[in-house]
Amino acid sequence: LKGSFYANPIIDVPSTEVSLLQ
Repeated sequence: LKGSFYANPIIDVPSTEVSLLQ
């Protein structure tokens, strides 16, 4: 799932939060 987060930061809502944290 983490891979998809980095792959689709805009599509995945939770991924955006992760990118903000990092």
